[in-house]
Amino acid sequence: MAGALRAGVVASIFAAVLGACAYYGRFGLHLQQAYLEAQRPTAPTPDPATTTFTPDPWCPQCRGALCQHKFLFVIATGRSGSTTLMDMVNLIDGFFIYGENWHMLRDLGISLADFLARTAFRAQVGPALTERLLMNFQGLLWEFLAPPRFEGRWKQASVRGFKEIRWDNSSIMFLKHACPCSRIIFNYRLDLEAQSKSGFWIRTNMSVDGLLDWNARYRQLAAESGFPFYEMNLENYSVQSFNKLSRWLGAACEFDQLIHSTAHRVSGPLVVPKCASLLGERQPWCTNCDDDALCTHKFLFTELDPNNSQFQHLTTSSRIFFSSGSSEMLAHNFLLAVRYMQKPGRSPPEPTSASDIAQMTAWAHPPQAVRRKSLLQAHQLIWDWLQPPWPEHSNVRAYNLQSLNTTNIEWMLNLCPCSRFALNVHGEFQKTERQMLIKMLRSSGLQYTDLADGELTDWLQQERAL
Repeated sequence: MAGALRAGVVASIFAAVLGACAYYGRFGLHLQQAYLEAQRPTAPTPDPATTTFTPDPWCPQCRGALCQHKFLFVIATGRSGSTTLMDMVNLIDGFFIYGENWHMLRDLGISLADFLARTAFRAQVGPALTERLLMNFQGLLWEFLAPPRFEGRWKQASVRGFKEIRWDNSSIMFLKHACPCSRIIFNYRLDLEAQSKSGFWIRTNMSVDGLLDWNARYRQLAAESGFPFYEMNLENYSVQSFNKLSRWLGAACEFDQLIHSTAHRVSGPLVVPKCASLLGERQPWCTNCDDDALCTHKFLFTELDPNNSQFQHLTTSSRIFFSSGSSEMLAHNFLLAVRYMQKPGRSPPEPTSASDIAQMTAWAHPPQAVRRKSLLQAHQLIWDWLQPPWPEHSNVRAYNLQSLNTTNIEWMLNLCPCSRFALNVHGEFQKTERQMLIKMLRSSGLQYTDLADGELTDWLQQERAL
């Protein structure tokens, strides 16, 4: 007991010293970084008997809640073609990176070290508080890097980041702790003489030897970060080199041409390059969905026997989690409840007055606007219910109902209009029922496929889910 007490006192004193030193020079910052490394949370080793771990190809060694968001950062040496690199990466579906943000990560890194050093004063909540702080810091950066809304929804971005020419140990330290599912591109220039005479380097009187040291320091930062990193130099920019980068990023596409950006101006005629899919042109998941609120989530409903070998293969090879339980949970009870909620009936007038209430009318349903809100809430409930037990690798959530009929299909279309269906066209139901079901899907404009023809595999490949 006495030994534990002494250890607690020593830990508190050490933390206090760290907190004080943080305000009195670089030594304090270095101490904080050392302390942060010691306190870096590590995910407990899961029990193989109870836990299934599916690594994300973007960061296969990353485990835990902090791995749910994927980042890409460009460490550039300045006047090295980083804007061209940014523009080309942003043409790849699934990626969006911003430009320079004036060394923001340095300040975040210092703040993170200071925040976490102070948690040592609260030893009883230290580990849990540390994890929450890291999640909050990651969430702050993730939201800051949210991509713009793309015209016509031509693009979805699940990897976020930025390019920057200002990097130091604090920046990398922040990424290692708060953004462990990251990759880095190191961007530099071979012709250092030309680089020293370009743009802002002229004003700083940077020498070739100075740039040589600069490049070496940045390359070391990338290498010692522990993240996968890729080198791109300006002199070797070509369609072929960017296609190699595309493959390293895990993108199933190839560029058809290169666009050059010089001093934030595009050189040559404005012809937008494409990173054409090697899997064929990617079609929107739901082409006829025009409800902004209900069309934001993509669903896949399948009709497979859970004991079937096809279903077993699908669940083990796909990056989508296929929830499969009693069809009563979703296809009957819940949909039936939502159906009653949305059923037209006596509704109070809007606005409702005291005299309306005095008429003692038994209104069965709220007004239409209120019913709309409950429909949106039911939609969100299904989306959350289908969340996989591991970090998501796809923006499609799936449910296997074992059997579909016209009633549950009708209400799925109301709740989840951005859906696709994989049916057993020659299933157990009567032929007339099957024909009505298919007719309903066709009239709604939703895509469906027969499980027997293999189109489901094509869908998943197009969504980068296989």
